[in-house]
Amino acid sequence: MDIFELLKKDHESVLSLFDELEQMEQKESRKKSSRQDKVFNQLKQEIEAHTQGEEELLYPQLQEDEDLHPMILEAVEEHHVAKMLLGELGGMPEKNEQWSAKLTVLRENIEHHIDMEEGELFVGAQEIMESKQRKELGDRMAEFKEEHMAASK
Repeated sequence: MDIFELLKKDHESVLSLFDELEQMEQKESRKKSSRQDKVFNQLKQEIEAHTQGEEELLYPQLQEDEDLHPMILEAVEEHHVAKMLLGELGGMPEKNEQWSAKLTVLRENIEHHIDMEEGELFVGAQEIMESKQRKELGDRMAEFKEEHMAASK
């Protein structure tokens, strides 16, 4: 599968998990339910596998391009913020107003990241990568994510 198609599917999956968590926030009591914990842990695993895969597989292929380099730097910093927020959210014993606010900030960070990637970054990357290279990278990313998800369970 083409790397950019795979990453867009990942983005859709992550946004769907955010939607699910937000719906639970509105319906359920102030205490975290086991279902919320499960969905949050899935979100965390998805984001961690995705960001690590991008940093190890995709970004090194693109960082030498002078137009893409600043976007790669920004993307890595957005990954850092996302990982930091995931760690804080995962370490909070009870759901509370702060948990909800952090989840909102995490989503906003991820949405900005997706907009930047699917816009300028993917367009620029597709111009410098051949179809065969994109498919090979997509296959490597799928394998990487599968291994990462299995190891984190």
